[in-house]
Amino acid sequence: MESTQQSAQAPSPDLLNAFVEYAQSTFIPALSAFYKGGAAHVGTVCPMPDDMMPNHVGAFYITARPQSPMLTKLLGGASTPITAMYVTMQTAITVAAVLEGRTKFLAPQERAAVLKGFKTQLKFVVHEATHAVGDKNLDTFEDEAERTARSRMNAWKESVTELSTQLFLNDIIKQAGLDACDPEVLNVEPSDTGSYVGTVDATAEFVRGLSNMIPGTTFETELKTLVEKGCGRTALEQLIGRALEANGVNDPRLVTRLSTSVASSMEQLESTYKQTLSRLDRSHMVEARDAMAQLRSRGRLLGKELVQSVDEAIMNPHGPAPRTADPRQTLSLQDLRDLFEGKYGGLPERPLRPGQAAQGYTGILVHHGIAE
Repeated sequence: MESTQQSAQAPSPDLLNAFVEYAQSTFIPALSAFYKGGAAHVGTVCPMPDDMMPNHVGAFYITARPQSPMLTKLLGGASTPITAMYVTMQTAITVAAVLEGRTKFLAPQERAAVLKGFKTQLKFVVHEATHAVGDKNLDTFEDEAERTARSRMNAWKESVTELSTQLFLNDIIKQAGLDACDPEVLNVEPSDTGSYVGTVDATAEFVRGLSNMIPGTTFETELKTLVEKGCGRTALEQLIGRALEANGVNDPRLVTRLSTSVASSMEQLESTYKQTLSRLDRSHMVEARDAMAQLRSRGRLLGKELVQSVDEAIMNPHGPAPRTADPRQTLSLQDLRDLFEGKYGGLPERPLRPGQAAQGYTGILVHHGIAE
């Protein structure tokens, strides 16, 4: 082990600059290359001090359109949206160290543990970076994000983002060339952090179900298309519209009604997910896994109900409006309540800090030193 460590070259003098250069020249372009029908809009990559980020958040993405009379005068018109990816210094330095191939100098067991932790953190970064993917025109991309938010479809958007991150993580690693630094990273599974548990399961069932209604496509193809369209309202409406048209139904109003039903159902399930995370504060890992299993089961059932509602609309397009599938009425609600009251007692629900929903239950439990 000692001789192996001595064979490692000294690290670059500035790992932060190395990460920023890599992200701007390789990682972000790799996302655009992987999602060919769209583009990754990241104008700036900025490392931030760890203590300026919410607990256990390795990265976040922002897009905004600054407006003021002074800017209008200076620019001669409206400003274009500003997009940025912020990454903690710890995450940036870790990625840069892996880029130098330094994990290959570790003993096998330590190497596997380090790569597992690295890949888990990388998953969070990829999730946030995927929020940057959408229409190649930046103004159209920003308009779609605003349209999705106004339509209260952010729960749907987050679940598509997380589902694609989980499914395509290795493909994105290869596209970005990270596997060339240490090929073993492809063989290591990231930790199951429980990010958006329930909503991800519901989305997977829904997208898979509608993909089966459309001849000549696949679940993976449709999921990539959803990301390329921005994971939002337009993507959802187009998926539902194509499923209906493939079965002889062409009704834009029905598409809108079904999309609204899906969005509302996902919003309710995400609310349950966030309440569950809040109640899990200071709980044990075994108890957390019990609750997460309940949410996964509920999500799968909800996804199947949503697929059924589309199927029913195809069979009877002029029937009553699609009902919103209520996740509170699916199997195991009482089990979840019993779990809360019996194991967690009357612990108050606490507002989640920014980023905790994306980090899942591990982010909460690690904070109290009780996660694995």
